[in-house]
Amino acid sequence: MRQTYIILCVLFTLIGCSSEAEFAPELKTPVGFGVNVDQTKGNLALSKDQVLSMGVFSLYTEKPFPVAGYARQMENILVHRPDKDKVFTYSPISYWPESGYLSFFAYSPFASPDNRIQSPRLTSEGYMQLDFQPDEEVSKQIDLMAAVNLNRQRNAQMVDLPLKHILSAVQFKGSTSVVTSDYKVRVMEIQLTNLINKGTFTYSTTATEWQLDSKERKSFTLSIADNTLLDVSLTETPVRLVNPETALMILPQEISAGQLHLKAKLEITESGKVRNKKDIEIDLFDLLKRFTISRKYVLTLSHETGSKVKVSYEVVDWDKKIIDIPSFN
Repeated sequence: MRQTYIILCVLFTLIGCSSEAEFAPELKTPVGFGVNVDQTKGNLALSKDQVLSMGVFSLYTEKPFPVAGYARQMENILVHRPDKDKVFTYSPISYWPESGYLSFFAYSPFASPDNRIQSPRLTSEGYMQLDFQPDEEVSKQIDLMAAVNLNRQRNAQMVDLPLKHILSAVQFKGSTSVVTSDYKVRVMEIQLTNLINKGTFTYSTTATEWQLDSKERKSFTLSIADNTLLDVSLTETPVRLVNPETALMILPQEISAGQLHLKAKLEITESGKVRNKKDIEIDLFDLLKRFTISRKYVLTLSHETGSKVKVSYEVVDWDKKIIDIPSFN
């Protein structure tokens, strides 16, 4: 099983529970962070240019967390850089406490109306929680990630924030069994229907969990017209249909009978002239029973003689690639 590890050498500092007056500024110890991302959007390897922001929470406990009673330290602090050529910054500057433990939660990218991440918060038990709706426009969807690292102390040299992908990604491929020099098959549009599109994510010490609102359902469309699908002719070997800059990102969910349909528009040309336009619709319940968190699903549309289309799928991991990210102050 392949993993993608992308190392961000970042330097943050965090608020300690001791007051400013308890020790001189020169004795304060800033916290160093190493952030690794183990999964990336679609087939893409995450580059340093794509990591621009995250929200960080921390909490202080006298004894190892989870434990009854904690003090909030960082409260959804924005850590960001304005563009790929700038360094990351945040405010206010924060430091380790003299004793006890700090536990950290983080998510990326930082919440904004544009990315539909809503109300990042800590629960009464001290766990990170947020609300989210994937954008209906596939080209605007984000790769939502989250991390946790518990019970770190002042003598720690580095605190890792292992950001994990917390959605499910869907990609599409296509093939045809009819291959002649003057016969071309193109997939003009693909749609997945009736998917739950609103949920609350909780990152506890033992699990990542989505609580979904089954009343909120949407269909998602990719097409050549909006540049989310590539304008390619199918071959006997499955070819990628989705624009490399795009991946359909959906909430992890169970599939009910009759719920999930794949719709597609095919165009068949012979000798440069359009001979047939075919609309297909396939119930995917016999094929797929769930979309699992942190997994990528590749659905392949196989065209056969007479415009018949079959669908198969595989579950794959994100490509492995290591990319160094410059440190920041």
